[in-house]
Amino acid sequence: QHVDEQPRPHFVTLTRASSSTSRIMNHESMPRPKLDDRVAAATGVTPAPPAAHIVPASSDYVRLTTPVIPATPQLADKFALPLAYSITPLGNGAGGAPEVPCVNFSDLPNGGCTIVRCRRCRAYVNPYCHFIDAGRRWQCAVCRGLNDVPAPYYSTIDPTRNLRTDVDRRPELCHAVCDFIAPSDYLVRPPQRPTYVFLLDLSYNAAEFGLIESVCNGILDGLWKLKNAAEADGDDAQREAAVDRFESTQVGFVGFDAVVYLFNLRSGLSSPAMIVAPDLASDTANIIEKTGMQESLELPCLLEDLVVSLKDSFDLVVSLLEKL
Repeated sequence: QHVDEQPRPHFVTLTRASSSTSRIMNHESMPRPKLDDRVAAATGVTPAPPAAHIVPASSDYVRLTTPVIPATPQLADKFALPLAYSITPLGNGAGGAPEVPCVNFSDLPNGGCTIVRCRRCRAYVNPYCHFIDAGRRWQCAVCRGLNDVPAPYYSTIDPTRNLRTDVDRRPELCHAVCDFIAPSDYLVRPPQRPTYVFLLDLSYNAAEFGLIESVCNGILDGLWKLKNAAEADGDDAQREAAVDRFESTQVGFVGFDAVVYLFNLRSGLSSPAMIVAPDLASDTANIIEKTGMQESLELPCLLEDLVVSLKDSFDLVVSLLEKL
């Protein structure tokens, strides 16, 4: 055999299985499963089909780890399938996902009302709740508790469908996924400005393997999207929201390796200023017992210079990320 000759692979010849009928069962006569068939529950009762007026949850927002749920605990233990939900909150319809409808109970007639929730278990009203007593009460789908319907939320019942007459106009009653606009009494404090503080690994290995460049490029891409959205043409509501998001956003950057690096990005500076802070706090910093927070630390410069308005210091932020 020549030294350069490669050994030939060994192929195994596969023969077609015999089509003769098995003595145990006839495989050809076995019915094939259909995706639209409903499987009978453990009690032998086939569950009712989903209501026609309900828009099911898109897998972009709610996804189950397995499409089939075992009927009994014994079956679940036997197959050991992980059973969990993957939920993506605050969906915005990106990537072709359907838009999530918003519900604002403050827009209801007669001054509106607060979010309708079960007084027993605090579950939100949803498409699987039942309205009874001519629409004056509703039954929770979670705990089966009965609740009074607030006057601004009242609607008559359509006898032909046994549903509220406004069900098709109420997203929370016909969509499995929707966003509830929280009223002011749901807030423990006034809404805060969105603030992003990025912690950057500036070690030698992070620079050597391109981690710093990748992270900075990703941050730059996100910040440019905020700026471009604020300057893009569009309807008044969308543009106003984009402008408000860009102008209210604050950012800050902290780097670390053997020491901690702080970056002064105060608007008006010609270039970002880096501050090396080797000892910000001792290892035995006290903990405030009531809040669980560390005691206040003395920073080498003003906090307003470290966490800045993205709109006012945008050029400095871009310069810093490009130089890192």
